[in-house]
Amino acid sequence: MRHLFLILGFIAIATSPVSSQAGVIFDTESFSVAPPESVSYAQIGDLNGDGIDDLAFGVPTDDDGGTDKGAVHIVFLTSEGQTFTAWKISDLFGFVGLDEGDQFGASIASLGDIDGDGLPDLAVGAPGDDDIGISHGTVWILFLKPNGTVRTSTKIYPPPVFLTSPQFGYSIAGAGDIDSNGILDLLVGAPRDEGSGDSEGAVYSVLLNSDGTPSTIQKISTSIGGFTGDLNVHDFFGATLAKIGDIDGNGVQDFLVGSPGADVSSIVNVGSAWVLRLKTDGTVLGTTKLSAIHLSSAVFGLKLGAAGDVDGDGILDVAIQDANRTYFIYLNSDGSSHDFMQGPPGSGHFLTCISDCFQAVLTPMGTLKDRGYEPNGVGRLLELGGNGPQVLVHSCPTATWNYRTGSGANDFLFINQTVPALGDDWRTNLNCIAHAPGFAVIFAFSGQGFGLIVSAGEILVDLASPMLLSSIAMHFGGVVSFSIQVPFDSSLCGLTASVQGLCLGAPGPSLSNAIDIQLGT
Repeated sequence: MRHLFLILGFIAIATSPVSSQAGVIFDTESFSVAPPESVSYAQIGDLNGDGIDDLAFGVPTDDDGGTDKGAVHIVFLTSEGQTFTAWKISDLFGFVGLDEGDQFGASIASLGDIDGDGLPDLAVGAPGDDDIGISHGTVWILFLKPNGTVRTSTKIYPPPVFLTSPQFGYSIAGAGDIDSNGILDLLVGAPRDEGSGDSEGAVYSVLLNSDGTPSTIQKISTSIGGFTGDLNVHDFFGATLAKIGDIDGNGVQDFLVGSPGADVSSIVNVGSAWVLRLKTDGTVLGTTKLSAIHLSSAVFGLKLGAAGDVDGDGILDVAIQDANRTYFIYLNSDGSSHDFMQGPPGSGHFLTCISDCFQAVLTPMGTLKDRGYEPNGVGRLLELGGNGPQVLVHSCPTATWNYRTGSGANDFLFINQTVPALGDDWRTNLNCIAHAPGFAVIFAFSGQGFGLIVSAGEILVDLASPMLLSSIAMHFGGVVSFSIQVPFDSSLCGLTASVQGLCLGAPGPSLSNAIDIQLGT
């Protein structure tokens, strides 16, 4: 049964956790902190000293102690990530200072060991915090104990002179050591900062002391902090953030900042993103705007990521998502772009596995041929078209799924599936309504199983066959949603798998019915 808890695909938690930014569901009329079901995520290093890096994920809509107070889960991986224990940081688990609507956990970033106690420290955004004004927000600096509990904490607010900053902490990015004092720093997004117009947005560079207090908080917005860009009403600059490496070679980390509400050529909400190159004092050295590639785009800049050196020119590149697809933007050292590649429709999930899944593939065709890769009838093609290179897949079977109940011993817990198509997210819901809050797990094996009855029910996968993935999420005695990222990879065409779920929590574990899937188009 230990196979049921292998976490090969842990990052597919509930909805797509992407990084240190909240999973934005963008609507300029109702844009608000950390929409329901969003989850933030960070690797925090080895907290418990077992030699294996641990994880933290935030659930800003957690209702421990009050509506949307929020929570953070510290997850300890063991045996190379195959089993885990977890500790919850929330109002009901000894963490004091949260109020209703704070949405603690909307964003998370690892800070390394800033206080020198040998343990990793954590920054957590609570953009709904009302301490200095309605939804002005705050960032908590958490100093952790080896068991995942909080030893002490510090709250950071935007300076009083900059009190036009609602939702400070909506996004966070670890900034490296900007001021070279040996302590890692932060970039914090405040997308509803008024600036010179409603919700233009702002970013703050926060230079930290070893006790978690800020030595400097520098606002970056219209005509402030060296920023010379043209922000406008409802741009929501700072809704998303990503650290992209030192592209200009000055020893300071550079960043990508999303403005998913920006208008382009009088078309609303097309979106844009900004490359910020910083100085050692946290002000802006240089700024470049990356506008949406297609005017038909919606909320370009919705999610952001560092892509590594995709085109092999020695300069780091970036990935930017709109509502429909991901674009890989090839940068120059000044932050401007010289080319791009776009993923297929529905390719937004690329941001979560660029370096692991796609970097070796998304390169110019000449480089692919040099590596011995030749496109064929079911292969990837990189095709130069009027809008630049595009990734295409050919001759792939239709994606399918079917329920399977075996002997009927298990409850029918899987509901509301989507088709597992390449280049899309396969979504499924597991109904744990008969259980007290706990963890929910889904797992996929290449073979079907039946007839093996255990205390939790009938096992409907072949545990002796290769395990393809597993995913885990918290449930609160109800339906939990999983989103599994299916790579846009032609080698997966026709792959079959059997998927089963497991609900944990009193009165005991329960296995679900199975779903048999075939990957395709």
